[in-house]
Amino acid sequence: MTIETKYNIGDEVWAKFGCEAILCKIDDVLIIEDDGFLKVVYSVSDLNERMFGTRFTSELFPTKGELLKSL
Repeated sequence: MTIETKYNIGDEVWAKFGCEAILCKIDDVLIIEDDGFLKVVYSVSDLNERMFGTRFTSELFPTKGELLKSL
């Protein structure tokens, strides 16, 4: 089975950490099963690798503008 992801390892994306929009990079892509459904979870870190966390596809944006529009 092939699972297509919106983002790949190394891609730069925008994410919200607290109240701040941060430019991040994708460090890892994880596939988890939740109640019989597969979900894609991304491990991300800021470009200086000081902040890191996990985010779902819906929490990541290709541009800062799209992130701000979603708020």
